[in-house]
Amino acid sequence: MAATRSLPSNNSRSFNFTFEFGGGLQLYRDHKHSWSAEYRLHHLSNAYTAKDNPGIDSQVLKLTYTFDR
Repeated sequence: MAATRSLPSNNSRSFNFTFEFGGGLQLYRDHKHSWSAEYRLHHLSNAYTAKDNPGIDSQVLKLTYTFDR
């Protein structure tokens, strides 16, 4: 990821590496209704290519109920 200024702090870099991974599960109640759960982890850092490498991690848990597909 490239930015016009150092992110996320002043002593880091404007070029950072990012990756994301996760998984999920979907359970069908019948042919029109289902429940699903999904988890994602996202990471951003400069891989110590600058003085500071603060790194940012975010996590998301998404629960969904689908009806009348």
